[in-house]
Amino acid sequence: MEIMRKLGELLHWRSMTEDEEERVEEKPDLHEKPEGDYNLKHSGVRLHNLPFSPNSNEVIYSVQAPSGELDKLIEDNLEEIKEIFAREQLRFIYLPLLWQEMRDDEALWEYQVPYGKVQLEGAAHPMYSDYLLHYMVDKTHIREVAGPGVMRSVDSSGRSYTGVSIYHRWEIVPEEIDDVERYFTYLAFTVKHERNPWGGLYNVPKADENFADAMFDEETEKLIEEVKFKIDLLRRRGVSEVYLKGLNFSTSNLSTLFFSADNRLFLTDYRNKEVVMTPLVKAVYILFLNHPEGIMFKELPDYRAELAEIYYSLKGNKPLKRRLGIKEYPQSIIDVTDPTNNSINEKCARIKEAFLKVVPDYIAEYYYITGRRGSAKKVKLPLHLLKIFGINA
Repeated sequence: MEIMRKLGELLHWRSMTEDEEERVEEKPDLHEKPEGDYNLKHSGVRLHNLPFSPNSNEVIYSVQAPSGELDKLIEDNLEEIKEIFAREQLRFIYLPLLWQEMRDDEALWEYQVPYGKVQLEGAAHPMYSDYLLHYMVDKTHIREVAGPGVMRSVDSSGRSYTGVSIYHRWEIVPEEIDDVERYFTYLAFTVKHERNPWGGLYNVPKADENFADAMFDEETEKLIEEVKFKIDLLRRRGVSEVYLKGLNFSTSNLSTLFFSADNRLFLTDYRNKEVVMTPLVKAVYILFLNHPEGIMFKELPDYRAELAEIYYSLKGNKPLKRRLGIKEYPQSIIDVTDPTNNSINEKCARIKEAFLKVVPDYIAEYYYITGRRGSAKKVKLPLHLLKIFGINA
């Protein structure tokens, strides 16, 4: 299907400079360490065979036995505590009330099940605050972490190649909680900013024609922190998966992806949700849709001219400059079609990000670009679900 050719007459997008499009605003860290002198003992816990993907955005309250007054304090002030951690782009999880929180969250289910409704009553068993401790690698040390505390995954990727996940743990001393706002603000700041004591070095692949391909999986997992946090509120990667996996979701109701006359993207069967991308990111996406057979990253230079035509169509059909009869491309086009450059992975991450903002991963994976290392990358969406205004709509 000649996606680019069919869209050529329809693409209209406001002009955006390449600087605007490529710039990722780096916000300075405006946080100063809050006042307080609290004894937040820091340690590490190794867990294995977790039935969910660890998520470093989650901070999970943990205690081996019910903690009486502290449990009541947390329950009575849960919304305030959650808001305090949210200021640090963290999600505070109190397991005994997690299912109730999820069950009553209409936005969560609109995101998780965009094609209809799911039966929630009776779908879950309660979890308790000792849940994570059942997965300790060495339970002979359980007494050291039996008291109240919060735990946060070291790994932000959600993947464990050994089956073992390492969690930070900060001890909570109930007697030190003189003021809920002050104490939990100090705790949230510490959890967010305290240095990782298990940091290490890793090897960066040499920049050759296989560099982008080698980094594909790594880079598409790296979402902008603030965007990732907002997505996680609905995506619920982490301990919430224990509940989500118990529900029957369907991939049989994939939505049509519709290109409108003004070149906006909509998932028409999911309440007409819009998928928003910047012009260069959208141009990359159209390029891959135009090649359902897939594209090898090492062959990206062969697609430079085609990508440039798509890109300039999106920006208003601006002609390519020529010097001595040779087309000149902007640096952004050169970078994204350079297999030794990481730009293509960044664009693929943005595409994935755009879909994850509106639908969960079990659906989004059919729409964003996927592929194994060393293989062609492609969009899995069946072609009959791609509709273009004035062509097949």
